[in-house]
Amino acid sequence: MADDKTIPASLLKISEAARYLNLSEVSVRRAIREGTLPYLRFGRAIRLALTDLDDFAAAHRIAAQGGDQR
Repeated sequence: MADDKTIPASLLKISEAARYLNLSEVSVRRAIREGTLPYLRFGRAIRLALTDLDDFAAAHRIAAQGGDQR
């Protein structure tokens, strides 16, 4: 049985997370700094969980507008 303190199986480096989200590394670092993207720190190493990256992307999703349908 897993609890909230287990380490996610899929952890990515910042460069890998940037590729996964199709963002620049600067944008990922900014999101970390601003506190909008959770991360894990192991000494100097920063790792990001795939589930957190998916949640981050979902939180920034903009619904389609019901505009002109011709």
